[in-house]
Amino acid sequence: VQTVLYGTPLPSAFLLGGALCASPLLAVTHPRWAIALLCGAAVVLPLTVDSARAISAPWPWSVPALLVFVLLVGTVTLLHGARTGVFPLVIGTVSSLTSPLLRPDMVSTAATASSATADLVVTASVASATFLIAALIAGRLRIGAELTREREHAALEQSRRALVEERTRIARELHDVIAHSLS
Repeated sequence: VQTVLYGTPLPSAFLLGGALCASPLLAVTHPRWAIALLCGAAVVLPLTVDSARAISAPWPWSVPALLVFVLLVGTVTLLHGARTGVFPLVIGTVSSLTSPLLRPDMVSTAATASSATADLVVTASVASATFLIAALIAGRLRIGAELTREREHAALEQSRRALVEERTRIARELHDVIAHSLS
């Protein structure tokens, strides 16, 4: 897609596309490396675009890059919490603003500038919505796990209490039987 629509050389498209696609997988275990990998590829990929071809397609975020960015934000937020998830959202959004600054030829006309602005707004909006949804789901999962732990703890305490009450009852009965026998 990157080569056909944007004119990016095929080796560059494969290398940068691979880096983009690897970042959500890497985010499972190493979120910081995944954020750095995605942001590096997201900054370099729009710079390799042929300006004549990119006018007809979304720029600086292509649709596959946008989907990977949203997936990374959701993955990091869901697995590592909202505090960690805000970093790829902010860093990815801010780093995407560097592309128009480094390629002023891409935003030289009003039509291309408005297209790039719309692409950045859509990307930031979709990524923010994904962040919010992932943060809410992560909070719900965390509360559910905590509630399950509390229920298990309450059940354990209930079984201990029942055991102590049974021992107390047996001790009373033994005391009553022995006291009656002695008297």
